[in-house]
Amino acid sequence: EVETLTAHWSLYISLGGFLVGLIMVTLLGSWSDRAGRRLVLIIPSLGLAVQASVYLIVMYLKLPVFWFLIGRICSGLSGDFNAILAGCFA
Repeated sequence: EVETLTAHWSLYISLGGFLVGLIMVTLLGSWSDRAGRRLVLIIPSLGLAVQASVYLIVMYLKLPVFWFLIGRICSGLSGDFNAILAGCFA
């Protein structure tokens, strides 16, 4: 039962970040042609820092697992690691 619950939450967290990040990477990729690559490298880095902060707070305060999903979506809204890769290879 615990493994099933863990697998479900892992799936939700992965999909939440992936679906939001997929949309944001396409927007940030085209925006980087106008704004420059530096911002496309900085914004996802800040999003990943927010995600790490949320993860630390959740673990420290022993909050519900749902908050991991919120942290992952925050990272996805900033483009996630895929936006960093897109900025590097552009």
